[in-house]
Amino acid sequence: MTIGNLDSVDKMEQAYDSVKDINISCKIQGGSRKIMPNKFQPFWNIMELCDWNNEGEDDKVLKPVIEYLSRQSDHAIFEFDDLMSELLYSLDTKELADQCEKVKRGKEKSLWSMEFEALIYVPQEAWALKHKSSVDNYPHCTPFCFETGSNKDGWQ
Repeated sequence: MTIGNLDSVDKMEQAYDSVKDINISCKIQGGSRKIMPNKFQPFWNIMELCDWNNEGEDDKVLKPVIEYLSRQSDHAIFEFDDLMSELLYSLDTKELADQCEKVKRGKEKSLWSMEFEALIYVPQEAWALKHKSSVDNYPHCTPFCFETGSNKDGWQ
């Protein structure tokens, strides 16, 4: 994932700024730093562990997140997974798809020209590391499906 030479907080704020108008509310903390609604704060706190010194090598970027989660309870791993699924579900909109299409056609360069698919496997990998098991044995199902088109309201 390439965003330039920004620290992890700047990267998350840039990502947030790109989606803030897509049915996700925000508030100002200390007058300057944007954050997601409080329920998502645990997710973002954990994501601050990403090692952006290894930018472009997603597995290395996410290694500190996976290692941290693997030392937490199953409940904490599942909560991270649930929050991530809800955030991704909320991004599943026609508006975002249209934005991505503009990028695809080369008419606009933005955050949406990047991928970070490895992120969706973090909970399974953390759980598997914790239990010395296969990711195929991951026992949790998220409450939201984040596959494209799942958010029916987002596509109206």
